[in-house]
Amino acid sequence: MSHTSWLTSFLAPPAPTNLLPTELLSTQFDRIHGTWRPLVDEWYSDGPGAELVEELFRRRFLNRLEVMPKEPLRAFNLTPMPEVRIVILGEEPSSIGNVADGLAFSSHIEHQYCSTTRGIIDELDRDLGFRDWGLTSLEHWARRGVLLLNMVLTVEHKTPRAHIGQGWEGLTDYVLQALAADPVPKVFMLWGKAPQTKAPMIQRAGNSHLVLESRAPALSYKVSTGGHLGCGHFSQAKQFLGAHGFEVDWTRGGVRNSVCEAVC
Repeated sequence: MSHTSWLTSFLAPPAPTNLLPTELLSTQFDRIHGTWRPLVDEWYSDGPGAELVEELFRRRFLNRLEVMPKEPLRAFNLTPMPEVRIVILGEEPSSIGNVADGLAFSSHIEHQYCSTTRGIIDELDRDLGFRDWGLTSLEHWARRGVLLLNMVLTVEHKTPRAHIGQGWEGLTDYVLQALAADPVPKVFMLWGKAPQTKAPMIQRAGNSHLVLESRAPALSYKVSTGGHLGCGHFSQAKQFLGAHGFEVDWTRGGVRNSVCEAVC
């Protein structure tokens, strides 16, 4: 294989095989962590949830559209509500290939080039002094109290914004309002123009949460030019929660270096 063809293969997104499975989405709701159940049941019983499940079934199985990711409710499985200390909010999953894994800004494709996770790598390096080469999955954050939430939990292949306004926002608004109403200190990182519109709702709860806003991560785009690099969200969250008795560890096992040992 030539150098050019190898590079093209590496950079190209994988084929869209990680689609909403034959399993009904309603059965995935049954498996979310019990601490989220009251919020989900309220949203579902009010009508929007049931209507959305029916609409996604129609798009996936009747219209044969490529709906993804396979586990749109994964954030609610990995991060119980009482353990949430940080919320990272995006707008929607990636609509390219089968990159999205059900966690905001995360990918299940190991070592796959992705401008979003590369942007996170760059900011971790700049802000905390360690470079986590190959970072794609953010599951280790989700298991440490970081709720990786998108405002809209599904999308269609190569059709961004296809599911905006279809009903997911009602659920994610319930989640944000409930977390903001809880007085336990939290950090809300709103990454992107649409997520930033949720800042007033969080602040209206009247609790002493830290709300941080930035553009969504992208390859080496600096805050000074409208990007994510230089936002300092990782160190600010660490400092804020540390002052309230909560530890934050952004690293994966085996990625610490001598600089990180001193500052992370």
